Amino acid sequence: MEPEDEARLKGVVVGRSVWIDDGGRSDISVVDVLGVGKGNLSRGVPTFGTDSRDEDAPMLGKFERGQREGDSLLEHVQLSLWEAYYLAVNREMLTLSRGDDHLSADAAWSEFKDADPDLPYKYSVYAWFRERGVVARSGLKLGVEFALYEESSIVQGHRHAFALAVVCGLPSQLIAGDTQPNWSRIHSAMRVAHSVEKKLILVQVSGSSSETSTSAESLNTLAIHTIVLSKCAM
Repeated sequence: MEPEDEARLKGVVVGRSVWIDDGGRSDISVVDVLGVGKGNLSRGVPTFGTDSRDEDAPMLGKFERGQREGDSLLEHVQLSLWEAYYLAVNREMLTLSRGDDHLSADAAWSEFKDADPDLPYKYSVYAWFRERGVVARSGLKLGVEFALYEESSIVQGHRHAFALAVVCGLPSQLIAGDTQPNWSRIHSAMRVAHSVEKKLILVQVSGSSSETSTSAESLNTLAIHTIVLSKCAM
């Protein structure tokens, strides 16, 4: 391992996510300072071993009863694939591995893309927002791709999203080659955004096909277009 790698966070690929391996500590600073780590979990930070441990006592009890003797209970910070790739390549703050095998940037891109065909689109949009001072976290529980936070508010400890983002034209959502926006889904997202008092932003990725991209660098020709929708008064 190179000397500079010693200072980096270590990410271990587990299924469709990346876990931060920090030597047995739940590195909450990853969430608070970098604005990453929510993954597809409901809560934004690990809570085992923090002040909210009592709130998690029932769930912890189930885990502990199922443990073998000598096992240690540890909750990891979980990154989405696009968060992990961004930290590893754009910020050079994370090393990636699967088991004991180190993953290069190209190897990680290939593996992540196989795991999630939508990755080129999600990564492009995620990186686009991050470079503009906006943290894009998973919006899975709200039925959208991303929940958007001001980067400055994340650092200050405020975790309230100001907008929800829907990425149009994802391969997993296209039906019979239809490339038009799914207006039924957009309408549903707008209703959710209105109910939680957030803006809704439609994001369209255009340019060379990102589906055939073999590396993140090939996405430089893509263009990101955004439209902010507001709910009409009824």
